[in-house]
Amino acid sequence: MRACSCGNYEMVQYLVEHGANIHHCNDYGYQAIMFACNNNQNTKILEYLIEHGADINCRSKDRMSGLLIACDNEQLEIVKCLIKHGADINCRDIKGKTGLMKSLIKNNFEISKYLIENGANLRNYDIHGKSILDYAFECNNDKIDDYLISHNLIFPNQDNYIIRGLLTVCNNNNFKMTQYLVEHGANINITDCNGRTALMNACKNVNIKIAKLLI
Repeated sequence: MRACSCGNYEMVQYLVEHGANIHHCNDYGYQAIMFACNNNQNTKILEYLIEHGADINCRSKDRMSGLLIACDNEQLEIVKCLIKHGADINCRDIKGKTGLMKSLIKNNFEISKYLIENGANLRNYDIHGKSILDYAFECNNDKIDDYLISHNLIFPNQDNYIIRGLLTVCNNNNFKMTQYLVEHGANINITDCNGRTALMNACKNVNIKIAKLLI
């Protein structure tokens, strides 16, 4: 495990060739392959472990997987390697977060784009009921917004989670996304658990441009 974490390919190879159990877990349920997923420089080690039977979808006690670790650590090449070899793109950790959610939390456009293009489910929710789009809206990232809009991946008049989305983008002063949601049927009068509307958020931020759009 330490050899994998340190990126020592020769040591990994030596240990496997001399009978090391690649399926061995530490006290937290992490296997060697998972330690190899924390750095793009470990791609060669990752490929080697997979070739020798490592479980690409093994899970730790907190339900982490190699893919989730790679997304957490923003390691695009590891993500690509794992997906190429059949990793579960929609696996979730103990809190229900998927790799796509984790890449959005990190505001990582390239990994988010790659996961979406390779079949990540945009309708997943975490254990708190937050959707993929909730995480995307919280990013306030123009590249992510443009990608979602240009690929028609947002459906304001169909999905309940857009309700929170409108409140979020208004609170983030995101005029472009606010305009898109309003023009595609988002309910501008919906309130959050505290009774606040999107217009209230805009006024709180003294954002006249968004306020005019909502009136």
